[in-house]
Amino acid sequence: MNNPVFDCIGVGCGPSNLSIAALSHGKSEVRHIFLEKRTEFSWHDGMMLPGTSLSCTSGDGSSQYR
Repeated sequence: MNNPVFDCIGVGCGPSNLSIAALSHGKSEVRHIFLEKRTEFSWHDGMMLPGTSLSCTSGDGSSQYR
């Protein structure tokens, strides 16, 4: 049996794991997988006040995810 081995396993696609996923994307030397039980991602689901928005700063200004 050939089981995959990962250097990084992210459980849930919250803000922290999304950051790690974006920063590790394209780094072939790090085998990673991120697991999410929901079928789609929702940023801070149910935690934002109506009419508000969330601002973030990218850790890498050249990232395609900024």
